[in-house]
Amino acid sequence: MAQKLPTPIGLMAATDPIGIRIMNVCRHINIRIPDDIAVLEVDNDVHLCSVAMPTLSSLDHNAVTIGYEVARLLDLRMEGEATPPFPIMISPGKIFTRQSTDLIAVEDPLVAEILLLYSRRSHAWHSGLRCTGQIYGIRSLASTSFSESSRTDTGTGDDSYTSEEVT
Repeated sequence: MAQKLPTPIGLMAATDPIGIRIMNVCRHINIRIPDDIAVLEVDNDVHLCSVAMPTLSSLDHNAVTIGYEVARLLDLRMEGEATPPFPIMISPGKIFTRQSTDLIAVEDPLVAEILLLYSRRSHAWHSGLRCTGQIYGIRSLASTSFSESSRTDTGTGDDSYTSEEVT
């Protein structure tokens, strides 16, 4: 079923173990993480998230604030005071971005591939290009592609960048 969904797509798991299981299933059926599916989970167990392959991005559910609010409401009840008649909304904590959501969202496939290669092997890849020149013409092609892909309306009337500005 997941192979019929459009990609890339994001999935949010309820807990760290579920997120890890989802990634295991994806690997088993050849769905690439994060290229085809980005996985985010809730809990942020640092040990589990960092041993997952790839490392698992997580949303901290803000347990300290939840615990504080529960204790405050319990204290109100124990003192015989009224508690709010409506649910208390607590914002989630921070998102800890790791490899499972490290997707480069660029429409131009060449630019996306270059950014992906560069981000995963930035030092070695850059050094290899500069020192050996193994990929002929990639800088010119990349500059042109980046220039075309980075055209945005900045509100200043100048909606393009030159290849020199991009490189």
